[in-house]
Amino acid sequence: MDIPKVERWDLGKGLMTLDKIREMFTPASHFRVSRSEYPAGAEFSEASREGACYVLQGKITYRLEKFNFEIPLSTGEFAILPSGSYWVTIGKNERVSLVRVWELPAEFWPN
Repeated sequence: MDIPKVERWDLGKGLMTLDKIREMFTPASHFRVSRSEYPAGAEFSEASREGACYVLQGKITYRLEKFNFEIPLSTGEFAILPSGSYWVTIGKNERVSLVRVWELPAEFWPN
């Protein structure tokens, strides 16, 4: 598996905000867009479906245990994270604020 590409937000789109990110994923009923915040220095494990992670503030590192690689992200960066189990580490100096986006399975889409 290739390490996901970390990209920088295009400031030509304006500042990276929850609303700007929501506008990119249409129709809205096909996606889950969630904002989360974690305190500085936090560490935890999580399992996730494939989806995008946008960092609004701070630093976060996802370590994909199955493939033994790390994906560091900081303010203004984003990446498509593969599905799997992760060890997550938040930067030691400030909390992180991020937005995660997943496409919902078709059975959850409205008719």
